[in-house]
Amino acid sequence: ASLFDPEQASRGSLGGYLVISPGFSIPFKTHEGDSTVPKSKHRKYDPGVSVNIAGGLEKNPFRVGVGVSYKRHSLDDDSYEVIGGPNPINPISGHSQTVAGYLDLGLRTPIASSLDAYMGVGLGYYLSLIEDPRKRKDHGFFATGSLGLAWNVTDLIALRFGYRYLHEDEVPSHVAE
Repeated sequence: ASLFDPEQASRGSLGGYLVISPGFSIPFKTHEGDSTVPKSKHRKYDPGVSVNIAGGLEKNPFRVGVGVSYKRHSLDDDSYEVIGGPNPINPISGHSQTVAGYLDLGLRTPIASSLDAYMGVGLGYYLSLIEDPRKRKDHGFFATGSLGLAWNVTDLIALRFGYRYLHEDEVPSHVAE
């Protein structure tokens, strides 16, 4: 879209997009530990923060680009590690940070004059740095899906309110953006 002719974007031309989405991330997976097995860990995470940045090309109503996602969660107070000795259960603390890069595919459709609905998917790769209390890395397939509403404040700026699912092995989560 031309900065000097914002109506050019509405005529079906090829344009660009940049979306920055801060969010509140709610984990839903608990790694169950076995209290009878030494070195077993029970890990549960507290809600955390996330930020998602995506950009690319747009030809109404489709979007194709790349995205980067970051989120951080701390271990819940109920997390523990099973060790030997007279007190076999030891509380643990720590956190998990995940960075992911992905191919961003989306669809946007107008609902009213300044209100759009959007949905998107992303597939890529993630790297998690986990301290529980030992430091370790986890990596693999990453997937995300989003949907929500965008209020177009101007032709170049919109406020988005939506839901995003972030899938990775250590802390998959639901995100309010």
